[in-house]
Amino acid sequence: MSERQPLFVGIRLNGDPLSRDKRSDHNTTDLQTVMHILKANIGTGLLALPQAVMNAGLIAGPLGLVVLGIIASHCMMVLADCSRALCQRHEISTLNYSEAAKVCTQEHFPRLGTVASIVVNIFLSITQFGFCCIYFVFMGQNIQQVFATAFDIHIDCRVWMVILLAPVILFSWIRNLDTLASFSSIANVCIVFSLFVILYEELYRFTTSNEVDKAAVRTVSLPYITPATLPLFFGTAVYAYEGIGVALPLENKMKTPSHFNRVGWIAMSIVIVLYSVFGSLGYLAYGTALKGSITLNLESDITATKIFFLLTKVFLLVRYICYLHGAVLCSDGLHGASTAQVPQT
Repeated sequence: MSERQPLFVGIRLNGDPLSRDKRSDHNTTDLQTVMHILKANIGTGLLALPQAVMNAGLIAGPLGLVVLGIIASHCMMVLADCSRALCQRHEISTLNYSEAAKVCTQEHFPRLGTVASIVVNIFLSITQFGFCCIYFVFMGQNIQQVFATAFDIHIDCRVWMVILLAPVILFSWIRNLDTLASFSSIANVCIVFSLFVILYEELYRFTTSNEVDKAAVRTVSLPYITPATLPLFFGTAVYAYEGIGVALPLENKMKTPSHFNRVGWIAMSIVIVLYSVFGSLGYLAYGTALKGSITLNLESDITATKIFFLLTKVFLLVRYICYLHGAVLCSDGLHGASTAQVPQT
């Protein structure tokens, strides 16, 4: 076989013939890709970052978020680079995560390609279902807070989780995310408004003369580093950088995939700055009183805050459905192993 002869011409991955024209209908611009990366990273992990900074310390927290963000961003770029290199080497149009693992493994260990594909799908499934579990708990806790704060109705969060089960099951039957496009747009508006409300509450604490509502940094000395709880910081921070799961899908959809690294660094730089600032301000405002999600610390009677509570629940539900969709797709991948094989030379 000639050195320039592609190994994978005419083969199939997951039952789909690979074609070099497969990108012809992909028209995501660089700006759209930036927005997608931002949306993928801004979720419940962001709301938990103030407590993460509390677990690390006033200096170690923001610094740790920057370091972990750089590492996560670098891994995204390496992953995209490897995928593009494999596609060019074997004249394949696009590769998803399991396919990339299979193609790469089959180059050196032809009989282990399918095993690599299955292993990647298993870990992706664990990750996505883990996100779903966390989202479900968040929704239960936050809905409990809405009714307790705004309507003085006190019901255990586990009961709310059971109530949520019915609509979640119905939404899980939707297999085409295009159907949820309008809801996703509403969710984006909700999270933007929610962030503004949180920042408003924090700035109020920094400027108020009310002793009860003063920011923690104005009343107590906050530690710069807390070694005993650093592991908790890393767990929350790594979870917050949840966007690596969209790296290959977004790169595959771009008009100019070669721009992905530049676009990715721009988007992730914004995410890193937002995470560091948001986490630090939350810790400075609430100190050691922070709860798992900063939304649980907002108990103001301000009307905007009550509206925020309701909007956040809409956002959480839509994001949960998106993660559930990803988990189901990964699960489907475990039932249909890729059939590509490297021709023997």
